[in-house]
Amino acid sequence: MKRERQKQRQRQRERQRDRETDRERDKQRDRERQRETERDRERHKDRERQRERERAPPPHHYHQQQQQQQQQQQQQQQQQHQQQQQQQQQQQQQQQQQQQQQQQQQQQHEHQQQQQQQQQQQQQQQQQQQQQQQQQQQQQQQQQQQHISYRLKTRVASAER
Repeated sequence: MKRERQKQRQRQRERQRDRETDRERDKQRDRERQRETERDRERHKDRERQRERERAPPPHHYHQQQQQQQQQQQQQQQQQHQQQQQQQQQQQQQQQQQQQQQQQQQQQHEHQQQQQQQQQQQQQQQQQQQQQQQQQQQQQQQQQQQHISYRLKTRVASAER
């Protein structure tokens, strides 16, 4: 009887583990897909910007400065994009590690498992908060740059007057 019960439990555990690995795989696939679409969107935006730049009339000296600034902004946006991708990859790696921990634990005790899952959720929340902070910092940088280019434009306007 005991042995039968143990076997049953083990089967259940294995099933659960399989389910979790499948779920993880799906999540990763979704993330990859999302990343691809974002990359495409960025590429498209870059192409549009390039076209606009080529269409623009031959620049006045002040205009040139503005264009350079716009290019800097675009580069910053691209860097932002890359950083976000790296963060996503780090999260993926962490999730894989967590999954391994869960598997080891299933062989231990169920009460402990619940506790560890809670800890993992907290870790993920902290990570998300960090991401939000980083995005806010980058937005601030962009706002500063836009402000600078606005001041330049007003200077140009008064100079032309």
